[in-house]
Amino acid sequence: MIERLVKEIYIGLNNKCYISSLTMALTLPDICGKAKYPNEKNTKRYKQWLNDYVCNKQPFGLQSDSDTIYNLRCSLLHEGNPSIDK
Repeated sequence: MIERLVKEIYIGLNNKCYISSLTMALTLPDICGKAKYPNEKNTKRYKQWLNDYVCNKQPFGLQSDSDTIYNLRCSLLHEGNPSIDK
């Protein structure tokens, strides 16, 4: 299932469906975090998975942290707003 989601993210990017691709990409840590840390609450497992597998890891090494990514996820998925500015 993860491979299919990643393929669809790339399809969206290639077709300039950036919000759809971003939304789907922001759900991946939810899915993977649930599989890796099934007994943790959503926020903790989301951030933990990002810290363990994405943030500060090469070659991905995002310049962002798990708090920022989680805030973007919440803002976009719950409010339809791709900004984390207050």
